[in-house]
Amino acid sequence: MKALLDLGPLVREGALFASRGAAGTCRLDVQEGLWPVEADPGQLGQVVQNLVLNALEARPDGTVAISLENVRREPPAMPSGPCLRLRVTDQGPGIPADRLDRIFDPFYSTKLRGSGLGLAVTQSIVARHGGQVEVRSEPGQGTTFDVYLPALPDRAVVHPEPPAPAPAMRLRVLVMDDEEVIRRVTQRALAPAGCDVEVAGSGEEAISRWRAAREAGRPFDLAVLDLTVPGGMGGQETLAALRALDPAIRAIVSSGYSSSAVLADYRAHGFVAAITKPWTAEQLRRVVAAVGARPG
Repeated sequence: MKALLDLGPLVREGALFASRGAAGTCRLDVQEGLWPVEADPGQLGQVVQNLVLNALEARPDGTVAISLENVRREPPAMPSGPCLRLRVTDQGPGIPADRLDRIFDPFYSTKLRGSGLGLAVTQSIVARHGGQVEVRSEPGQGTTFDVYLPALPDRAVVHPEPPAPAPAMRLRVLVMDDEEVIRRVTQRALAPAGCDVEVAGSGEEAISRWRAAREAGRPFDLAVLDLTVPGGMGGQETLAALRALDPAIRAIVSSGYSSSAVLADYRAHGFVAAITKPWTAEQLRRVVAAVGARPG
């Protein structure tokens, strides 16, 4: 739900959360007297986390510079007028010019950095807030993402009550996706809701983890499987192998191909639910909560 917000605390908390446990560090520069913006705090918190995660993926042992400040943009820039600018800069290898126009495409994946779901969701959220994401990069010179959000200098900042904690689902969830940043975002989305999450980067690894968990007497309640894994075992093939180990398996299919026949009729393909990329953390938690633990 949108409200008039001071984004300073949100950016600080999002950066701290995203960098927790990482080898790299974050350097924060948040201007005093920030103009308020009308925004959904949960969604913009995810924008911060996604950008910081991507920056840390680009240079795991480097420093990520994060700044937030008031700016005024002149037409034809969109948005124009008073804005807040969130800037995230990494020290990574940079992105070749021929890839820059594709990094927000949810169907596109490159192992040179953690693009894909995180950046696609980021762009979608910012657009829904009337803002824009701009990126600058050169090979060997790192990458800078600028997020511009319309600001309301004449309005009073509202400090809303903190949201109630998400109900604990107490589920053991296995997530299989070939993109590391997606695995990390998924894990961070579900952990606050009480889920014990393990991740796998391939179908083969997912099968091994599922088998090991059952043998250890700590079986998973649920699997979230990426439908398409280029050059590897996708979600449908992985589900078939997991069902041979555990006929009662419950699995959610995740895919960026919204027109996929599997998503359109997921039950006929053995899944209990489906979610289309790019999804938000809230959407993922809602689907997982709706599926719940296995019967009995």
